[in-house]
Amino acid sequence: MNFKNLNLGSGQAAVFESKQYFRVQRMEEIAGLQKNHPLRELRDAAYAYGYENIPLKDLTYSLRMAPEEGELFLYHMAIQGFVTFDVDEQTISLTDRLFEYLLNWEAKRDYDVIQFVSRTSAGNNAQVSLLNYQMDIAGISRITVSDSQEVDLYPRGGRIPVNEGMDFDFDGRINAGLFSYWGQDYSFDYDYFKIDMPQLDSMRFKVKEFNHKPGERAALVNVQTVLQDLQGQLLIDQPDNKSSKEYHPEYPIFQALNNSFVYYDHPRIHGGVYERSNFYMALELKRTWLSKDLPLMQAHKTYGKYELSVILEPGKMLYEVAILDQLGKFVILPGIHKDYEEEWCDDVIPCLDKSQVSVIMKKLELLMLKEGA
Repeated sequence: MNFKNLNLGSGQAAVFESKQYFRVQRMEEIAGLQKNHPLRELRDAAYAYGYENIPLKDLTYSLRMAPEEGELFLYHMAIQGFVTFDVDEQTISLTDRLFEYLLNWEAKRDYDVIQFVSRTSAGNNAQVSLLNYQMDIAGISRITVSDSQEVDLYPRGGRIPVNEGMDFDFDGRINAGLFSYWGQDYSFDYDYFKIDMPQLDSMRFKVKEFNHKPGERAALVNVQTVLQDLQGQLLIDQPDNKSSKEYHPEYPIFQALNNSFVYYDHPRIHGGVYERSNFYMALELKRTWLSKDLPLMQAHKTYGKYELSVILEPGKMLYEVAILDQLGKFVILPGIHKDYEEEWCDDVIPCLDKSQVSVIMKKLELLMLKEGA
């Protein structure tokens, strides 16, 4: 089954939306300048009739509209999917979409903002297989999966296959907060609201500029070092919070599944003399917060030969603490790690409040004084 724009070459886009798509702006456009929202008026008017198979004349009367005005209004509601209009029987039935929109508007229900905007100069905008109901959509330049968490997808070639359940695969670029990823074989999982990233070519991120003018907001600048050859998962938001109606500043979160590498074989670096097979830096990434609203590291302080990293745990006001040596490896220290002499001692200390983090900082300072660092 093919879908195409009848006005080819007009530049008009074909728009495909998630069933759970919702925007407050759309509700405001439906309301126009009316004091009471039309969807709420329609719901209340249909209440006495049980919301199904309501005679057109009766519903128009309950809406306090003239027959011609009421019929035109209900035609518009049918086009937008809020009612079904049986022309032969002259009856109206309200759809689930109407009730869902009202609940979304009242912030009583989760929804998403996933919309596929297809622009093609020739050929089909989309094609649906009747065997497995997979929809192949062409002409897509960007997909916003979460505007609140600033996660945008840029499919390579502008084409994606959307499967039943709103899962889809793609190659290309992902922007998530301060971070950008380039790779292939991405898999977007709608239910868990995450992206599996098994083959990342590179990752780049931004930081606030250090030498900005006093009184001015620091601009975001690209870090020149590019991380390469890594795998991971991008957790966009909590699965039941696709609309970001609840504020979780720790999202989006990138969870690395392997080490990443920094190579120095680019021609601009001494003519590419440092071949990646012989000269590189390996980095161990565990969990990275990507949000612009939350610093990547809540604390990143050097104590002599040690470096202290303090990270806010997702969804909590508690912190994780890790201590690294000059090579970037995790270390375990007496007096700081509880089970220092035990084999099972974890190098990351979890579930600490601010006062406990301060105690660890003071212990590190004392340790450096004793060692004369």
